[in-house]
Amino acid sequence: MENTNKIGGMIKRFIKNRNRTEKQIAGELGIKNTTFSAQLNNDTVSAETLFRLSVLLDMDLNWMKYAL
Repeated sequence: MENTNKIGGMIKRFIKNRNRTEKQIAGELGIKNTTFSAQLNNDTVSAETLFRLSVLLDMDLNWMKYAL
């Protein structure tokens, strides 16, 4: 079970709530699935990837400042 108190866990939950898979998102971002999964699991998502995720998923990043 992912830790939803960390950035990777929150992103995973958001992807799931959008009825998408990590593999789909990785493909759309042009990142290998294994790399994207490792970034989420290790909480090493770059600012660039986070911004691209926000655009791709229409995700408002303001919610994160209250969740952390």
